[in-house]
Order: sequence, then structure tokens, then C-alpha cells
Amino acid sequence: MSTRLSKRVFQIVALASVCGGFYGIAQIVRNSESVLEISEELPATPVDVFRWITEKEKILKWMGHVQALHLPDRKFLTVGDVWTWTMQDRGSTISVDWKVQNVQPWTSILFDLSNENMDSSLLLTLVPTTSSRQTQLVVTQKAKYKMWIARPLEPWIKAATRSKWNEDLLRLKALLKPTDVTSHVSNKQ
Repeated sequence: MSTRLSKRVFQIVALASVCGGFYGIAQIVRNSESVLEISEELPATPVDVFRWITEKEKILKWMGHVQALHLPDRKFLTVGDVWTWTMQDRGSTISVDWKVQNVQPWTSILFDLSNENMDSSLLLTLVPTTSSRQTQLVVTQKAKYKMWIARPLEPWIKAATRSKWNEDLLRLKALLKPTDVTSHVSNKQ
């Protein structure tokens, strides 16, 4: 190992131990999975929310860091479809392929985001609330980093990912039109 590389490794280990204590050091030696879960109650039915998370024009309105999105040219998602996302991230443009692993219309979508640097999945689950006028969108993202050098940075990566999802979900919430509740008032006497 070159002197420059070994010095850099030492700096990363030192940073991990200072910032993350034993947790930071454990992340270096252990190949653990990071799990991030976020949920947001949205003012729309599951059918409407599903459209906002599967239709290209709608996705580009609420996912702030996405510059381009290439989807298969068909009306419905199918297992095996690949979505290519081009995103701006901290001054760099990156492309990520999201492969559809499972689709339950108006209920959930499971994507595989794995690449040479990590094994990753993203599950979007739509849960109707008791009012049936709202939908709880639950985002569950799992990542297992293959490069040991990225593992001590996992807490910062997770925090940045959480921040982006929170921003995007708030943008989506603002774009959704509340369902017209007056048409569903019951006439109980």
C-alpha cells in the first residue's frame, strides 16, 4: 500500500473513531446493512399517490435532485423494468439504474438499486389511513456497502439520504390536491 493511501486510510479510521466512536470502527470491519425508514401522510388516495410515484412527468416535479428519468415506454410497471435516474448530487451528475423487483399496484413497489459499490433496495409502501382520504407513504431504503472505505461514512450518507427524502416528500405533499371530502359526507340521522 502506498504511503499516500495508507495515510488516507489512517485519516478515515481516525475520523470514524472520533466521530462515531466504537460504532465508526465497527462499521469498518463489519459489513453491516444500513436501513432508513421515513413516512409521510399525504392528502390523496393510494391510487393518486401511486400515479405520482410511477409517472415520469409527476416524478420529475417532486424529486428535486432528479434531472432526467428514463422509463420503459408502457402504461404499467412490470417486474424487470429498469428505470435510469440521472441526478445531481453535490456538484456531480450520476446515473443510477432502479430495477423493479416487485409491484403491487396502489400498494407497493420494490426496486433493486444495487451496483458495484453497494447492494441496495428501495421499498415504497402505500398505506391507506382510517379516513381513506389520506395515504401514508412509507419509504424503506436498505444499503450494504461493498467498499470498506465507505462504511465509516454510513451515518453521514444516511443523514444526507434522509434529508433528501424529507425534502422530496414535503414537495410531493405540497403538489397533491386534497381529496374533496364534501362528496363523501354521510347522512346519518
